[in-house]
Amino acid sequence: MAEKRNPSGVESWPCCPETDWESRKECDVCGKPRCRNCTKAVAGKDLCSGCARKVAPPPEAFSDSMSPWSGALVYGLSAAVFSAIVWAAISIFMGIQMGYVAMGIGWLAGSGVVRGSGGQRGVPWMIAGASCGLIGFVLGWYIIAASLTIEALGLPAGPASFFSFDVLRFVAGHIRELSIPMDALWLVLAVGTGGVVPREKS
Repeated sequence: MAEKRNPSGVESWPCCPETDWESRKECDVCGKPRCRNCTKAVAGKDLCSGCARKVAPPPEAFSDSMSPWSGALVYGLSAAVFSAIVWAAISIFMGIQMGYVAMGIGWLAGSGVVRGSGGQRGVPWMIAGASCGLIGFVLGWYIIAASLTIEALGLPAGPASFFSFDVLRFVAGHIRELSIPMDALWLVLAVGTGGVVPREKS
């Protein structure tokens, strides 16, 4: 088969693997050849693939593809859940309730709100950060209380046991007995730190 030649007079090497010689023209930026199979229209100009890669905007980040509130909730709650699990795991395996780690729950939750919202700050975002910190603390406290309940009732250990009906009912009915006085302080630290992180910087 005879090799297809360029009839347009534009530089003769292929501009892309599927070069269409009939539609070959010069790039509006660099002057290199382009054809209809590789031409990219960017900002009203017809560019070759090389120039298009240089000037095209990068793909949107995950948080940028969502609204500020959606991103704030996704990031804030994810950070709260993660930090709650870490706090509970430390308390369960070390046998002591390291409540000051609750500050970490609030800080991560508040930072998640700021990150997910694209850097938004102010009272509404402080409320969101405090709320995520509260959810993280409650979840962490519940996991610790559920672990004590499972051990006391002699239930089989395992992730499913933490959210079984028997454990949920027992914890709900014995919140006072499963709590310690310092829990109130840890709660304030988690919620307060979560609310402080998204405050407006002076």
